[in-house]
Amino acid sequence: MIDVPFTVSPPFEEPPNTWKRVTVDGQPDQALYTCPNGHTGLLDHEIAVDGTVSPSVVCTECDFHDFIRLLDW
Repeated sequence: MIDVPFTVSPPFEEPPNTWKRVTVDGQPDQALYTCPNGHTGLLDHEIAVDGTVSPSVVCTECDFHDFIRLLDW
């Protein structure tokens, strides 16, 4: 499991292996995740109270595939 730190970086400048909280289509508490290879996308996963994401995260742009936990969720 990879622990992923929270970022407050500007849009389109997210550092690799970070996440930020976003509101999408009026739905708060969505997570935008940037994989270790720098590809960013909305997590369409279940996020537990402790930030554990399930199922595992697969980047559609590269070969990244792992279980992650969003720190400070």
